[in-house]
Amino acid sequence: IDDFGIKNMFWEEFYAKHIKELTLFMKKFEDGEILEFDSVDDLRDFDSDFLLNVDSDIVENICGVFDCHPNDIKDIEIINAGYTNVSFKFTFDGTEYVYRHPGGSDKYYSKRSNEYYSQNQAKKYGIDKSLVHMDPSGWKISYFIHNIVPIDIFGNETHRKLLFDAIHKTHEIPVSDEIQEFDNYIEAKKLITLACASKGDLFKEFEDMFNKIDQVYEYVKAEREKYGIELVVSHHDIYYPNLLPTSDGEFYLIDWEYSSLNDPANDICGLFTRYDFDDETIEFLLESYYGRELTPLEHRHVMGQSIITAMYWIAWPLFRDSVGQEDGFFLLTAFRYILNHVDAVIESYKEL
Repeated sequence: IDDFGIKNMFWEEFYAKHIKELTLFMKKFEDGEILEFDSVDDLRDFDSDFLLNVDSDIVENICGVFDCHPNDIKDIEIINAGYTNVSFKFTFDGTEYVYRHPGGSDKYYSKRSNEYYSQNQAKKYGIDKSLVHMDPSGWKISYFIHNIVPIDIFGNETHRKLLFDAIHKTHEIPVSDEIQEFDNYIEAKKLITLACASKGDLFKEFEDMFNKIDQVYEYVKAEREKYGIELVVSHHDIYYPNLLPTSDGEFYLIDWEYSSLNDPANDICGLFTRYDFDDETIEFLLESYYGRELTPLEHRHVMGQSIITAMYWIAWPLFRDSVGQEDGFFLLTAFRYILNHVDAVIESYKEL
């Protein structure tokens, strides 16, 4: 049950999926017997001791960090039922914060020990100054970031520089025993194998594509060994919602739950394999990121890694959909990217 996401469903979601098999019975109540509240503050107006009587680790976590009384926690507002977490905004002592609680399926996507290390390092290096406190189990409290403006990496040179500087700083974080490698290819295969339980044999259905990805993976792995390409601390989730510039010139690279040791090209590849950029745009991003034109060997390696990175962003939504958490946000874009580039990548390894 846990593996297929049933445990975390609302009853309405489960019923909707099985509406033809299940009979719904109605029990009527008189007006006023059941009260509906739109927010925690509405409920607290009705019962001032509500938060005192809630058996909630979340309330205890917040009070433990701020050494406060539960009723000091104000203005609770859900801001995101995220892909793997639930987050809400609250106010304490006049300052707005965000509390993030890990979701039930996050064990398939992330290692919280990796996030704990890299998130704290990101604060230390000024890459994400929003962190207030993170617990090794995965919950964390951050400052609510004000004055956010939409990221524009093409029309705004400052935004582009801030982003690429943040990625370069991430790769300068010291490698430590506290953070482990995340092999996109191996982890993708695990997720696709799990997805096959409800979607059929995906490896057979897309056999030609996966055989080509297998070739690229072996080429890239051998290339790392031959040229001594060292793994670095990688954010591993570079896409627009995690890139937060502000109107006063600050920049925050947030959401470190997928962070790991990975190929140095993984982060920039994670950006251009999940959006429908043409080849000219990809080349522009690469030259901007590296600050120069790449050598043929460098270019080959980046494009090889891009196939492995894109494979993971196919596997992730396939698995989520298989456990009832529908999300095809990256699937088709990453799929098209592989189909459009994998043959040329294989050929490049034969040429050089």
